[in-house]
Amino acid sequence: MGKNRNQVIVRASVVGIVTNLLLAGFKAFVGMMSHSGYHDRRGNRPASAGYCR
Repeated sequence: MGKNRNQVIVRASVVGIVTNLLLAGFKAFVGMMSHSGYHDRRGNRPASAGYCR
């Protein structure tokens, strides 16, 4: 009975790790596609960052 319980715990852990990796990859992909970030392509800060020129 203890062996079966350990197998379930290991399987759930592996599924959780893989799911988190897929989610992180998806979020990175969406972030890159939307060009989100603190600076634009020329290295300037966006106006929404609380920075005035």
